[in-house]
Amino acid sequence: CAGDCDVGFVDLDQNPDDCEYFCTQTATDDALCNAKDDDCDGSIDEDVDRCTSETDCGQCGRSCDGRPNVDTSQCTQTDNAATCTAANTACEIVDCEAGFVDLDGSFANGCEYTCTPTNGGVEICGDNVDNDCDGLLDSVDDLSGDPAIDVVCYGDPRGLCGTPAHAGVTACVDNQVKCTGANVLLPGDEPEVCNGVDDDCDDIADAADATTDEGGACPGGNATPPCLPGTQVCNGTTLICVGQVNPQAEVCNGVDDNCDGTADNGVVFTPATCNVPPTAPTGMSTPCTGGTLVCVNAAAVCQNFTGPTSAVDACNVDANCNGIDEDPTNTANDPANCGTCGNNCATGTNATYTCSTGTCAFQACLTTTATARSTRASPSPRHP
Repeated sequence: CAGDCDVGFVDLDQNPDDCEYFCTQTATDDALCNAKDDDCDGSIDEDVDRCTSETDCGQCGRSCDGRPNVDTSQCTQTDNAATCTAANTACEIVDCEAGFVDLDGSFANGCEYTCTPTNGGVEICGDNVDNDCDGLLDSVDDLSGDPAIDVVCYGDPRGLCGTPAHAGVTACVDNQVKCTGANVLLPGDEPEVCNGVDDDCDDIADAADATTDEGGACPGGNATPPCLPGTQVCNGTTLICVGQVNPQAEVCNGVDDNCDGTADNGVVFTPATCNVPPTAPTGMSTPCTGGTLVCVNAAAVCQNFTGPTSAVDACNVDANCNGIDEDPTNTANDPANCGTCGNNCATGTNATYTCSTGTCAFQACLTTTATARSTRASPSPRHP
């Protein structure tokens, strides 16, 4: 038996006994993703390219079209699986319409950022424009292509600011090109001092400018009256001290000459001794001793000295301290100083004596006193 299948049926297994497959063919392939076997080959939607189709990306009806401001989109497989499904495919934006950028990388909201690249897409500082359309402006963006950045610079070309020691590099700060660096100086950063340099970078240096280190007290000056510390004055390019009164050696005058807060303390007299007697004549002593000069009530006063004990000299004593031997004593004949000073012949004897050639000679007993010896040689012990 041989024949054709009725309308609506297909001999799918090529068995001549029956037309077992119920199907009405509507297309020569199954490229339409509609869950139908359009070409009646026993497979449904087998010709649909779910890996690249923009209308059926990964599954039927999953479209990659219609996102805002998108010019071109595509379906992309995210792995190497044999079959593309919704799990391993994704819609991607290929191109945005002019004036728009896909900034967040999300396909869902399309090209959401309104921006047109300028300056060749190179970000520059100071124009407040997103030149490279990356959503970042000026100082917060990559400025490696800006020729004004990372250039050697100075806070000011004048004075100390423009010296190599205070060089910096340009950087974008608060959307402005500025000179930055730890050593960069700006006008006024440093005070003007008297040193021959324009420290505050105003093109005026030292004495011609208002230096900050003059007008003060001179270093090391004494401010205790009558001393004056003096005042520092800028003389051209050097500080000099004007009007300084320095401490002097203390003298006895009621003035604090050394400016230590106390007048007449530590006065040194030269010589320090006073009322020093002349040297006693040979063989004579003197009762006098010199004193020491001290300052009392702004006047030099001699203290702790010993003066003459008599207007005339005593036996072997320069009692009047004049350094001249004026001793009237005759030890050869003076019974009170017989033979030597102080040898009184009559002392302790109850008798009277004479002195001759330095020897005591008994003269007579005192009343009620007898004697056993009439003479004695000086300085033998006396006997009653």
